[in-house]
Amino acid sequence: MEFTFVMPGWEGSAHDGRLWDRARLSSLKIPPGKWLLGGAGFPLSESCLVPYQATKYHLKDWDVPGGKKPQKYKELFNLRHASAWNVIEQIFGVIKRRFEVIDSGCYYDISIQVKVIIVMAFIHNFIRVTDPTDIISSDQESILPDACQPATIEYRELHHQGIDCRDSTRATKLRDEIAKKMWSDYKHLIRYRQRHSRPPPMP
Repeated sequence: MEFTFVMPGWEGSAHDGRLWDRARLSSLKIPPGKWLLGGAGFPLSESCLVPYQATKYHLKDWDVPGGKKPQKYKELFNLRHASAWNVIEQIFGVIKRRFEVIDSGCYYDISIQVKVIIVMAFIHNFIRVTDPTDIISSDQESILPDACQPATIEYRELHHQGIDCRDSTRATKLRDEIAKKMWSDYKHLIRYRQRHSRPPPMP
């Protein structure tokens, strides 16, 4: 787990959509054919895929007796989105363990605090690249995914800078195409396992 983009200095109450707008106007670059995963507060766009609204999302919702499985393509997409999104929660856990100043409190001027965050991200990446035996990262990655999953998820319909109706329509179509392809592959895999797990016929 490594940082690829950091934008410190914002107040904790800033909405995800506002941060996304500013990041897109700054140095955030997304290669063609690649996507970022955004939480429910982010706008759906061709470069940022967010969960389906009004559809089960949390990993803990699937960890129930009987091993409940997705029943439609939107549920499968959200399940896999949550699993991948969890990496973000995990890396914050790593940073907190690696740099105690985050939990103990930093009383420097805000301009210094911004630089501290950038340096911590750089040092973390450097350790990950140069030290494959890094214990802190390995321990955090072994945590069950749902351990860091937020308790609730809010869906908001907001207007976002630079995203018009046509962009939204294309993004919705793209997400549906990805989700339906996942669902088709998933059903094919289930059928394959069922065929090959049947006991041999009785003589």
